[in-house]
Amino acid sequence: MSSRHALRQAGLVYGATSIVTCALVWASRGRPSAEWASLAIAALFFWGSLRLAQADRRGVAHFGLSLGGWLEPPAQDSGASGLWHSLRASLGSGLKESGIALLVVTVIFPPFALFFPYWHPPQHAFHLRFPEAPWSLLASHLLLVALPEESLFRGYFQTRLSDVWPRQVRVLGVSTPLYAWLMQAFGFGLLHALVDLNPARLVVFFPGLLFGWLRAWRGGIGAAIVVHALSNFYAETLVRGWFG
Repeated sequence: MSSRHALRQAGLVYGATSIVTCALVWASRGRPSAEWASLAIAALFFWGSLRLAQADRRGVAHFGLSLGGWLEPPAQDSGASGLWHSLRASLGSGLKESGIALLVVTVIFPPFALFFPYWHPPQHAFHLRFPEAPWSLLASHLLLVALPEESLFRGYFQTRLSDVWPRQVRVLGVSTPLYAWLMQAFGFGLLHALVDLNPARLVVFFPGLLFGWLRAWRGGIGAAIVVHALSNFYAETLVRGWFG
């Protein structure tokens, strides 16, 4: 498949996704339907990415979306044993990637908290205030934000754009598709800025680089999903502590 075709497909997917996402967010803002819009966007990101990966002859695993084999179609004759194997693989993979994610956040969270008040000047001294139902909120960030966004940007876009720009460089010891890595992070930040109509939201370009690096390192999006969800929860906790 030519690089021109890959670039055209990625551009069409990004344009269509951005238009639908912005339309849903803007139309539902301040209305009771906002939660339904969020669910629709999550479904669009996740199922769209999965279907695009399944349509590619290289398969779901090539796009980092197999999640331990759970999302890969089982062999026709595998039956219940194939399903059980996929579940076991996904459990083991999930635990391993979660452990990697926890190691990563122990490194990045302290400096993030240190520089956070310089980016967002606080209103008062910090008071630790966890959100209500923290486990429910964390699960929401994991399943409705991190999973779909990582599926689309680090799963589909970073992989598809590496077909256009295959050049690899080493970033902190990890072989990374340089231009694909940068472009998916830029697209990630740009969509956030368009949705909120706020140029400051382009700052999520930098977390996009981290998540993309994790995708390149781990060969899949598992660790990136967990780091993404924990980062959102952590940022919300800091906001509550300084602004709540």
